[in-house]
Amino acid sequence: MCASEADAADVVQDTLESALQAGDRLRAVENLQAWLVTILHRRMIDLFRKREREQLGDPPDEVEMTQDTPPADAPLWTRIDGAQLRAAVERLEPDFREVFTLHAFERRSYRDIAAALAIPQATVGTRLLRARRKLRVLLLGGPEEVGT
Repeated sequence: MCASEADAADVVQDTLESALQAGDRLRAVENLQAWLVTILHRRMIDLFRKREREQLGDPPDEVEMTQDTPPADAPLWTRIDGAQLRAAVERLEPDFREVFTLHAFERRSYRDIAAALAIPQATVGTRLLRARRKLRVLLLGGPEEVGT
């Protein structure tokens, strides 16, 4: 399923590393093989998602801003320059600003951000999603979405 032996070895190593990090919780596991297969399965999904992102390219908020003027019929987000984006990021609530800055400007992974901020990776994803929604409203206008 992996593209190379190196990818397969990395996934297995990540699986074993995750299992070892479980510490005392490992003793409570009734079916060790099933538990390890579940972790391995999740690591494979992560690998496939990473490949997909690499094939699709960077999303708009991670592309370096250029000084060229976009054409008049270009999408609105292409008309935002780096200074406007940074000013809008400064207006975000601290939790959202910190996660967005680490991900978009410092190019750190969800795992790195979660470790740096001592929060779950799922929380990183949620905060990043909400930060993007808030930035969309700040930069492009329009009503705020319910639940943000």
